[in-house]
Amino acid sequence: MTMLVSDEAWGCAPDNRSIIELANRALDRLIPHISSISKDIEIVVEDLVDEESLEKLFIEDPYEVLGVNSGMLDSLELHRVGVKPKFWLYRLPLLKCWIEAGDVVLETLIANAVLQEIRSYYRLDVDECETALLNAGYDIKQLG
Repeated sequence: MTMLVSDEAWGCAPDNRSIIELANRALDRLIPHISSISKDIEIVVEDLVDEESLEKLFIEDPYEVLGVNSGMLDSLELHRVGVKPKFWLYRLPLLKCWIEAGDVVLETLIANAVLQEIRSYYRLDVDECETALLNAGYDIKQLG
């Protein structure tokens, strides 16, 4: 049996480990450009946001959530001394967004998702975050 398109030619969809690697690489590139954030951020990747988190966020469609942070889910955790910030990214919504955009580099999309969680957690200014993306070498024109 002959296949027209091999798995090797296209590769596989990025798994959770690949998304974590891209997210950590983005974090390493972004941190030097945002002095007010902790360098000790934990990133977790899951396929979809859980039902409990959806309820807390007042969102019905799990594909609308690219990421959340511990400050969004438990306001008592926000900036509590000694608590390591934790960000969750959701692989399936990220991949859906990437596919629908069609012309965005996946690493840029993930960097933007990481930065949105940083912005939300640390309550940073949008302009500061845009500058950080640019200074880290990301092509933000792709993001619209």
